[in-house]
Amino acid sequence: MCKTISDNGVYLRGMRNTFHDKSWFMSIVPFDVDTIVDFGCADGSFLEYMKRNWPEYRYVGIDENEEFLAMTRERGFEAYGNLMEFSKKHSNGDGNVLLVMNSVLHEIYTYKGIPQAEEIWGAFLRNGVKYIALRDMYARGCGIFSSKTEANLLDVCEQKDKHAASNNGELISLHDKLSDFERQWGEVNDGYKLTHFLLKYFYSLNWERELVENYLPFHYRELHEAIRSARYDITFESFYAIPWLKQKWLNDFDCDTHPALHAFVSKVTTHMKLFLVCGE
Repeated sequence: MCKTISDNGVYLRGMRNTFHDKSWFMSIVPFDVDTIVDFGCADGSFLEYMKRNWPEYRYVGIDENEEFLAMTRERGFEAYGNLMEFSKKHSNGDGNVLLVMNSVLHEIYTYKGIPQAEEIWGAFLRNGVKYIALRDMYARGCGIFSSKTEANLLDVCEQKDKHAASNNGELISLHDKLSDFERQWGEVNDGYKLTHFLLKYFYSLNWERELVENYLPFHYRELHEAIRSARYDITFESFYAIPWLKQKWLNDFDCDTHPALHAFVSKVTTHMKLFLVCGE
């Protein structure tokens, strides 16, 4: 079951900081798309951003959170609790649907489990979704991890906490977060787990929720097979690191003075983008 967001304001502000990157797909939207559906729309602010920049489309939000649905409707958008509700209101004559998934897939895998998560592609197809733009966390370049990297990480956590304590620092110490993480996910003894920790350590007010979410729940091969089995073709893919996030790691962990950490941070990727088209 999904843990409650303890501070919606913090959660929503974090989302808004990445709207430009989340709208990456607009340069390749097919000409026959009429409706763009934000799957996991939160308060509808991304839909508002999209409509302000590309007003020619119909925009729709889908979210399980009733509070977020109400906020989306207050912004003037259609909003539904699930895709089936939307598909009942959308006829084939309305044009084709582009479904947008921004940092949603890992939540589905976390809270629904892998078997149910892999069934979602078939559900999209049955509900008339022709196109899908997917952006989520995905780690590549983790193989250069070493025990020295882990030692550097522990050392930095200790040093940062001493500095934070003297300045009335954040609510949960960096060292405590690392301890929490290892209790939840096991010892940070490979690059995959190190990347996972680096993607979530900076959360504080929503730490309990973010801690248990598996940010990196799938391997690309399994994901690719699930997508293809549902008759979607991957027509675009990109693996990259978000620049501000990589810079934050370099600064927060004093990577210039820790060569092993610097080498790791310089090469690992944090996200992927996929564009899917129904093969029919």
